[in-house]
Amino acid sequence: TAKGLKVGDRVTYYFNEHCGSCYYCRNGQEQFCTSMTGTSAAMSDYIVVREQAVYKLADSCSMQKGALIEPISVSLHGVDMCNIRPGMTVCISGGGTMGLDIAHTFARSGHAVVVREISDELAEKSHSRLVAALDKLVARGKMDEAKRAEILGNMTFTTDLAAAADADLVLEAIVENLDVKKSLFQELDGICKADTIFATNTSSISITASPARLTTASIGDVSSASSYSSGRTAAKVNSPSVGQSPSESCT
Repeated sequence: TAKGLKVGDRVTYYFNEHCGSCYYCRNGQEQFCTSMTGTSAAMSDYIVVREQAVYKLADSCSMQKGALIEPISVSLHGVDMCNIRPGMTVCISGGGTMGLDIAHTFARSGHAVVVREISDELAEKSHSRLVAALDKLVARGKMDEAKRAEILGNMTFTTDLAAAADADLVLEAIVENLDVKKSLFQELDGICKADTIFATNTSSISITASPARLTTASIGDVSSASSYSSGRTAAKVNSPSVGQSPSESCT
């Protein structure tokens, strides 16, 4: 094959497929594709994907790490793109794999972070996963107790969306459902400060569709809203970029 792959190679793949013909695809911003589709391999023995989307894993990379390369790299890239300054407060809505990694990265950099979940059970599960990941790093000698305590001290878990009222950045990492995302942003619009930045971690929904009334002007890999409610800024932070795990929670 063009990439030199052979039967038996261990690979990972990028699941989003871009149309290649819309404005964004033609201008090298495929992450904003207006006709993006995805390929799911959940519980499948076999799947057919484009060769261009397949990447061979290094011999030193486990299958478990390979499965998490994309979500963790997106988390790191998203944090970089948000350009949050020291002292700013962050609220993450959704404490799943992506949301928790993003929240942890901000907290590790010294920011106050609120992780909002929709139930006490999910909030507790998210907190427990964070503690377990940090304990593993301490046990392996990759983090000291002081840093662990600092990260945990910077993070708060809640079910109360009103906790986003004082946030400088609110990032959603919730279910991939456009109506649910729109509802969340509309509710946040009545809670947050006028200059709060709204960001989305969506993998497959165009930023031109979420949140409602959002029009975008391209700025690199981030889009700024020119007419969302009271002049808010919105950003899509889910842009493919390979990085390293900040927590090694995948190991």
